[in-house]
Amino acid sequence: MGSNRIELTWLAASLVAANQQQRFYVLRFMWTAIASFEKMGLPPEQINELRGIYTGLAEGVLFSDFIDQQKKADSPSQPHS
Repeated sequence: MGSNRIELTWLAASLVAANQQQRFYVLRFMWTAIASFEKMGLPPEQINELRGIYTGLAEGVLFSDFIDQQKKADSPSQPHS
């Protein structure tokens, strides 16, 4: 029974981590899209609205954590699993 709890806890933690990583990539795409819309001449009111949505979605996301993870994964000194 204890083994099942550990597996369930590990699965829940894995799902949370995957959700956070997916959220990071969605936000990164959104940031790029907003910059592109701005260059294309989208009215400032709409750009500000998109930035507001972005800010709301980004709350609680620690971008530096994901960037550091990516750097560690790309580092040749770190073994890949």
